[in-house]
Amino acid sequence: MEDFNRDDFLSKMLQEFNRTDEFYMRFKSEFSVFIMNVLSQYYSHKPVSKELQSDVLLFADELISAAETTLYKDLHYTEDRLNEEVKAMDKGASNVSLPGLNQEFLSDIFEGSKKHIVKFFPDIFELSSNGFRLLNLYIRLYHTEFATTFTQNYLTEKQE
Repeated sequence: MEDFNRDDFLSKMLQEFNRTDEFYMRFKSEFSVFIMNVLSQYYSHKPVSKELQSDVLLFADELISAAETTLYKDLHYTEDRLNEEVKAMDKGASNVSLPGLNQEFLSDIFEGSKKHIVKFFPDIFELSSNGFRLLNLYIRLYHTEFATTFTQNYLTEKQE
C-alpha cells in the first residue's frame, strides 16, 4: 500500500479547486456577455449598473447550481422521488407570470440560458425525462427570479 503524501494530496486538491473555479468563471463570463447582448437588443436606452451586473452573475450562479443539482438528483434519486420533485416544482412554476416585459426578450433569455447549460454541462444529454423536466423547471424558476429583479431594479423608476 502506498503511503499518504500530504503535500501531493494538497497539490491535487488545489489543482481541482482551480480547475473548478476556472470552469465557473468561464461559464459566468460567457453567460454575462450573452445576457448583456440580449439586454442591449431590447433595452439599449438603459445604462448597465453594477447592480445589474451583480444580478446577472447571481443568475449564472443559480444556473450552475440548477445543472449540478439536477445531474446529482437524476443520478441518485429513485424515479418516484424525482417525479415527486418535478410535480412539486411544476405546481410552483405554473402560477408564475411576468407581465409588462417584452415576451421575445424573456424567450431569448430563457432559451439562451438552456443553451449555455447544455454547452457547459454535456452530461445533461444523459438525463432521464424527469431530469430534463426538472432542469427546465429550475431554469424557469431562476429565469423568473432574474426577470422579476430586472423589472423591479432596472425598469421601474425608483421613488425617493
